[in-house]
Amino acid sequence: GSIGISPVDLSSMNAEELVEKLRMTDIVMAASGSSLSISVLLLPNSGVVEVMPENYRSSLYQKMAGDFGLYYLAHTNFTGGAWEDGECAYTEEMEDIRELPKSCRENLEKGEVYVHPITLWMMLVDMSKSVSHNKYNV
Repeated sequence: GSIGISPVDLSSMNAEELVEKLRMTDIVMAASGSSLSISVLLLPNSGVVEVMPENYRSSLYQKMAGDFGLYYLAHTNFTGGAWEDGECAYTEEMEDIRELPKSCRENLEKGEVYVHPITLWMMLVDMSKSVSHNKYNV
């Protein structure tokens, strides 16, 4: 089988459309936070991939996935080192990232949920094998 990736703006859907879309979805991949709570609408043996920002630790969505019979995989970003030089240097003395220039803030925020394409491919291949085997073949 092949893997198809479809980014979807769930915020534009009403509740009925959201439920229907998630019933047809095998794997949800999202950054840590409330957006992962939609995984409770997935059918059993579907997959959840949580992308956690640097230094973030929580097992909430892992436990929730287990309770709903979902496969769970986490990816923690270690991207902080990419923004440590020049005008984009973020130091512990700063109160907030709003002290950085706007272009630096945008790049830092994007980096918090960035997954390298090869890493993304490896995670989704691994997850899709589990989902395909147990959701469709067992």
